[in-house]
Amino acid sequence: MHTTSLRAKFLPLLVGVALAGAATSHAAVYFTLQQQGTNLLLSLQAGGSLNTTGLGTPNSGGNEPGGKITNTGTVASPTPFSLVTLAVGSASGSDLYTSFGITGPSDIGPGGGLPALTPTTSITTTGPFFGFAYGTGATPFKQISLPTGYVSGATLSAASATFANTNLAALGINVGNYTWTLGNNDTINLTVSSGGGGSSVPETGSLLVPALAMSALGLIQWRRRARRA
Repeated sequence: MHTTSLRAKFLPLLVGVALAGAATSHAAVYFTLQQQGTNLLLSLQAGGSLNTTGLGTPNSGGNEPGGKITNTGTVASPTPFSLVTLAVGSASGSDLYTSFGITGPSDIGPGGGLPALTPTTSITTTGPFFGFAYGTGATPFKQISLPTGYVSGATLSAASATFANTNLAALGINVGNYTWTLGNNDTINLTVSSGGGGSSVPETGSLLVPALAMSALGLIQWRRRARRA
C-alpha cells in the first residue's frame, strides 16, 4: 500500500484523536513567583485563558490596583481566616467575578500577616491587569478580575509585578506548586521558586493532542514498514 493511501486511510483517525483531546481540555492560567536578588517577580505567563461560563455575571468598571501579593497563612483570631491574593499588570478597568465554585489552597505558606507588603515597598508593573484571590473563613472569599470586556477563552497576555526589597521568607511563602480549580474545571496555577528562570507549563489538553497525534503517526509508520517486509 502506498504512503499516500495509508495517510488517507488514517487521516480520520488523526483528526479524531486531535478533536478528542481538544474536547477534554480545560483552560488554565499560569503564574510564577521568583526570588530575583532582593526583589520578588510575580509573572502571569502568556498563552493562558479562562472560560468565563459558570463564573457568574461580572461587576464591570472597577479600577483594580496592579501588583499585589497577600498570603496571610492561617489567622486564628479574632475570626479564623486564610487568604491568598495575586495581582499583576497596570491598574485599569476590570470585570470582577465573585460567583463561582473553587477548590485549592487557601494559603501558600505560614504567611506574613497583613499587610503582606510594607508601605515602603516599591512595586513596578507591566502588561494588562489580572487578579485572583481565594480565602476561607466565616465568609469565604473568591475573586477573579479580568480586563474589561474580556472574551471567554481569549488568550491572556503576559503581565508582571516586581516587588522591591522583599523576599519569600518575609511574606511567609513556601517554594512549591499550587493549583486552584474553578467550578468549570479551569485552573489557576502558581509555581514558586527561590531563584532562576521560569516558564509557562502547557495545559493538559494541549499536551494530549500532540501525544495522540504522534501515536497515530507511529501506527502509520509501523503499517508502512510491515507492508514492505
